[in-house]
Amino acid sequence: MTVVQLAEAASYTRRYMTTVLSGRTVPSSKVVTTLDKVLRANGELVALRERAAREQLARRHGLPLPEDAGSGSGRPLVSQTVRAEVGLWGGDLMSVDRRTVLGGGALAAALAAAADTSRAMATADPDPLTIDELEQEVAAISGRMFAVPHAVLFASTLQRWATVDQMLASRLTLATRARLTLAAGYLASYTASLGGFLGQPQVKRRFLVLARQYADDTGDPLLIGTVAGAQSRAALALGQFARAADVAGAAIPTAHPYVKARLAGYQAEALAAAGHPDRATDALATMRASMPNLPLMPGTSRWDAGEEATYAAMTCYRMGDAPGAIRNGLEALDAIDGDDFQGVGLAHISIAFGRILADRPDPAAAAVEGGHVLDIMQVTPDASLLARAEELREALRPWNPVPEVATYVSRLERLIAAEV
Repeated sequence: MTVVQLAEAASYTRRYMTTVLSGRTVPSSKVVTTLDKVLRANGELVALRERAAREQLARRHGLPLPEDAGSGSGRPLVSQTVRAEVGLWGGDLMSVDRRTVLGGGALAAALAAAADTSRAMATADPDPLTIDELEQEVAAISGRMFAVPHAVLFASTLQRWATVDQMLASRLTLATRARLTLAAGYLASYTASLGGFLGQPQVKRRFLVLARQYADDTGDPLLIGTVAGAQSRAALALGQFARAADVAGAAIPTAHPYVKARLAGYQAEALAAAGHPDRATDALATMRASMPNLPLMPGTSRWDAGEEATYAAMTCYRMGDAPGAIRNGLEALDAIDGDDFQGVGLAHISIAFGRILADRPDPAAAAVEGGHVLDIMQVTPDASLLARAEELREALRPWNPVPEVATYVSRLERLIAAEV
């Protein structure tokens, strides 16, 4: 009888039965009774457990060891048995009679379990090339995050995460499990971000929690910083500006150099939104001093001059600094890779707010900048850009009669209706 057959006959899972037979835990009386019946041991397994329990009790209290009445030898039971120490059940000792094991079928089941376990360990890990290719794909996603339509990237990323999750559910060597856990963490983080961009808050929330768990499990500073950044942006989107600043700021001291500047940029905008312009200015200084000279890595897109100018522009408009918002926004448009549609949209939004906040507001020019954002969203829907486009609509409300503003508001409402 194989371990699978034994587990099915006893109505237990294979994993639990393997644990029982491996000696890593001691089964309860109920389990022993069930196995005794399945193996037709005629009560020998039950009697064995009771005798072993009596011997353990005697040892614990310093009493004479009980004798094996059936042997007539007068020697304690332990002298005629094989003793196996089991450490996961109170440290008890289970004494197993050699003849009972050989005749009752338990040894055959244990040998079958050992064979199954050995084969499982020998074939546990996926092919090394499969893992290498998976890690390369995970790293490449960060470069496609804002260059590929979110819906397309979301579907493939979610599928990859499901594949890795299935791998993690199987027996793996520790080294392979560590690599796959790290990959799963990045994929969960990507899925959370993409879910947020697609207007799926439940996906964003659940996968962000999962990504945090993977990050804590791995202890990897790059993944931890990546997830902290995603948590900060999630709080900002909910209007929790102080929390957004705190989460990003707390992660900066131990952050991997690849994400330190990004975290400082996130903190700067959140502090500006929370009404702390001086601290926001300090965070911008940290951002500029932390520009990484590193190749593309997993987690987020590569931080560059375009990203730096974008977050400076957004921080400026949050602080009411119109010239800074316009200047940095224009610099961002010059520096951003044309494929980064979200970055381009955020730069236009910053310039639009700068036009409104200027000493002489120019609502028509602001509406034109907003129109560029709507052009982007018609091609690639993005919930974060949509939220800022709605903020711009509210800021333009005093100038609704202006033709350019009216056109912008009308286009935005049609876009929202189409999304619904």
